[in-house]
Amino acid sequence: MGRLFGVSKLFLLFLLISSFGIVPNLLAQEDTLAISRDVNFPVNPLQADSLSLNADSLATILPDSLSLPEDDFFPSSIFYDARDSIVFDLLTETVYLYGEAVVKYENIELQAEYIEYAMGEGSACANGVRDSLGVLVGVPILIDGGQQFSQKTMCYNFKTKRGSSHEVVTNDGEIYVHSEVAKRQQNEWVHMKSGKLTSCDADEPHYHFYVGKAIVVPQDKIVTGPINLRVRVPIPTIEIKGGRRFKKPFGLKLSLPPIIKKTPLVLPFAFFPNKIESSHGLILPSYGDHEVLGFFLQNGGYYIPINPHIDTRFLFDVYSRGSWSVQNLTAYNKRYKYNGTFNISRTVTKSGFSELPTFTKNTNFFVRWRHSKDSKARPNSRFSADVNLGSSNNFRNNLNSSQADYVSSSFSSSVQWSRGWSGRPYNLAISGRQNQNVTSGNVDITLPSATFTVNRFNLPLGFIKKNSASSKWYDKIGVSYSTRFDNVLNTTDKQLRWDRAGQLMNEARNGVKHTAAVSTSLKAFRNFVSITPNFSYNEVWAFRHVDRSFDEETQIARRDTLGGFKSGRTWNSSVNATTKLFGMYQFKRLKNVKAMRHVMTPTLGLRYSPYRNYTEYGFFGEDGQLETYSSFDVAAFKPSNSQESGAITFGLQNNLEMKVRDKQADKLAWKKVKLLEGFNVSSSYNLLADSMNLADFNVRAFTTIFKNLKLSMNSVLSPYDRDLNGSQVGDYLWDTQRKLVRMRSLDGSVRMQFSSKNNKDISEIPKGATQEEIDYINSTQNDYVDLTQSWSMNVGYTFNLRKNWDQETLRDTIALRHAITLNASVNVFRNWFITYDGGYDLENRDFTPTTISLYWDLHCWEFAFNWIPFGDRKSYNIQLNVKSSLLKDLKLQKRKNYGDQNLLY
Repeated sequence: MGRLFGVSKLFLLFLLISSFGIVPNLLAQEDTLAISRDVNFPVNPLQADSLSLNADSLATILPDSLSLPEDDFFPSSIFYDARDSIVFDLLTETVYLYGEAVVKYENIELQAEYIEYAMGEGSACANGVRDSLGVLVGVPILIDGGQQFSQKTMCYNFKTKRGSSHEVVTNDGEIYVHSEVAKRQQNEWVHMKSGKLTSCDADEPHYHFYVGKAIVVPQDKIVTGPINLRVRVPIPTIEIKGGRRFKKPFGLKLSLPPIIKKTPLVLPFAFFPNKIESSHGLILPSYGDHEVLGFFLQNGGYYIPINPHIDTRFLFDVYSRGSWSVQNLTAYNKRYKYNGTFNISRTVTKSGFSELPTFTKNTNFFVRWRHSKDSKARPNSRFSADVNLGSSNNFRNNLNSSQADYVSSSFSSSVQWSRGWSGRPYNLAISGRQNQNVTSGNVDITLPSATFTVNRFNLPLGFIKKNSASSKWYDKIGVSYSTRFDNVLNTTDKQLRWDRAGQLMNEARNGVKHTAAVSTSLKAFRNFVSITPNFSYNEVWAFRHVDRSFDEETQIARRDTLGGFKSGRTWNSSVNATTKLFGMYQFKRLKNVKAMRHVMTPTLGLRYSPYRNYTEYGFFGEDGQLETYSSFDVAAFKPSNSQESGAITFGLQNNLEMKVRDKQADKLAWKKVKLLEGFNVSSSYNLLADSMNLADFNVRAFTTIFKNLKLSMNSVLSPYDRDLNGSQVGDYLWDTQRKLVRMRSLDGSVRMQFSSKNNKDISEIPKGATQEEIDYINSTQNDYVDLTQSWSMNVGYTFNLRKNWDQETLRDTIALRHAITLNASVNVFRNWFITYDGGYDLENRDFTPTTISLYWDLHCWEFAFNWIPFGDRKSYNIQLNVKSSLLKDLKLQKRKNYGDQNLLY
């Protein structure tokens, strides 16, 4: 229980007894008196002469002894407590607290193993105590407004709010302050002497700034005199063992203290901001030398915290030969609402001398916007944005582009808002999309795109048989519907300019597409067969259409875009039947294999599509040649042409599993092992076609072996032969060559995943993750290293095989493209991580874009080495820097490029 200093009736009785001389007799025997834990003391201690009272003077003096001092010290009470004992000295008015002692006054708290509190002066001194092993325990800790000080010895005056300490260690923001002597002033400033400033939280910092004198202004700044950067170099312990030939072995163990190494970095004064909240400030650039662009300063600028929810950075790159780049990075975050980033940049890259014809100048810009909304903010409404818009060659010419952006062949954007209604089967989505090809510069923009969807619902046909207790087949008839409006623009990045906005709007194509479907599900043959009929209807609307004509007099073909409504429609219907067949084989003589199960899923269906043709014909070509066109060429959607088809569709899916003994189980147990997850074959036969009724066979197989080896294969097989020109004819291959099928293409991959055991799976999706978070995790798994694993490796082999007809040899030639990919990370030593991301193109016999990285965690420092050994960006980057964000500009950096003259670094 704590103690509270305050005037009480028990204390008045104590004074009355002392006036009659009882207490002085006790004090004559012992100077100190152990006080019971239930005694309360006055906040303002009495003067020493108030104890020298006569019995007859008590009536006049006693009221004066209870009067408060003239000063207003201790407007509130002091709380104290100790685990071991509390002793009160009446003569010196001192309280002694032993064992986990604590004294609290307002927002100030003093903790220590031993505390002496002088009530008259309002001061307390605290010390640690050495235990039986000589270890100092319970060192004093002063907590003032959230700021914490630890020191070997300390004295503090609660009245003047001043104090002095020895061997102080305190944490102020991200900075740890060590000082031999520190004095706390009434304004809460701390004056320190012979100190260390560091961001390292170790008892003996790995590095520090040595300062002779400094002033610490809490939650504001630290101002110092001359400083010197020093590094702590540990000396390994040397141990020599011997004496094996003697009865008493001996040994030698040599342990030296670490060396504190002074660096040449000396400054006459220093200023360290230590505010908890963000503050304005300069961002120091990195420097280097580029072979083509000259000396440079990169990523320098200014940081501005606009408010607690948004901040922004202005960064610049400057090269001595005229190239430059400027960008703005803005981040915003409102808890439980939304968060995102916005980045806009402009880069001018100059190569060569302006007086020479080889001089080139490239101007690029780029805009990136990421926005996500918390799903809990409005459960029925969602908004997200992922915008990547700019020059096609931006990442090729941008001085700071990442390796992933540099090798990307295209980039895309999407902005989407969706709205749903609780208890309703429909929702609305409005979006904008953009896709840009880096090589060709083609840009496809869809803005806006609006989709209204009615999810599948069953038709209310229960009125047919009102008294029927069981559900009928017509109760499962479901209907779904969606309508979509698109406004599409196809252009190039060079034509995408503000001065062409009107023309671009005229070039845009728009239209509406309606889709409706009716389906149901039936059970037949004692529920062994599932039958699913389906009817689908599509209709497109266009608000402009193309009309072509040929003027007989002028002999000129004309192409006009006319306004007006035009529509086209198609439909098809199908019915499919499927079932499952199981086959089991028992192994009686095998000890570790119990059985094998084969599951076959055959599918048989009938699909009908009517004849539709929306192609226009006319003699619109040169010299009156016959040409075709579609009046929907200027519309966003086109109705598809189709020949009348009545096809029988069929397919077979296979799955093979084996039940084997679980050797890891303590008792006899069995587990399932997948031998073949899927082997699927599908095709169709058109009953209404004139020739080549049988379609190509599509074969797909995939399985996983040993939980880390994944195999997949896709192939297209044709049953027909070819003529001398390589064209497919209507003769079956079996009739001409006694072969069943002819392979046209084959794609496949082999992927292996290995990692150290008993570690967390890095691909595990956290619970409660939104769809945007799941997509982001799946798309960026290879960008991060799992530091909990000692090693991990993903190896892949992909191939693409095509058969092409050779006119000279009149036979097929094989075109094969295949490559090996490797992504690996290894924990070589403690806190040493090496990662490799690259591969090898077996066709071109060359390495794919490769990056090798080394990361070394040095506690308060970190070392990074990035090496691109091949390609146009062949370079390396070495950096040693402090982890603390406050001192992130304290770094050593070396960049080097070599060989090619067109390198970015």
